[in-house]
Amino acid sequence: MKLSALNKMTTQDFVEIPLKDLQNLQITINDAITRRKEQDRNDIINKMTLIANESGFALEEILASSSKKTSTIRYRNPENPTQGWSGRGRKPNWLLALVDSGRGIEEFEI
Repeated sequence: MKLSALNKMTTQDFVEIPLKDLQNLQITINDAITRRKEQDRNDIINKMTLIANESGFALEEILASSSKKTSTIRYRNPENPTQGWSGRGRKPNWLLALVDSGRGIEEFEI
């Protein structure tokens, strides 16, 4: 069956097909989708590799650098400026101690 013939079929056309045939068609289509996704994925990787290589980079190098997440320091310890906190994750002990002493966390925002 050609794709154009499938595109013209209505839901009712499919309902009239025996269940076993529909299930076999579903398996075939799912397999084709899986294979097509893999083929398209490989094509994209090959294109990206070519572009990276033409620019003097390895694809892995570009992907590694784009996935690095840098956290900006939002809070700084006034007693030790080398200590900072991005505001994500567990609060550092220096900040907990300052807040426990009655100071507000907004005092340490930079």
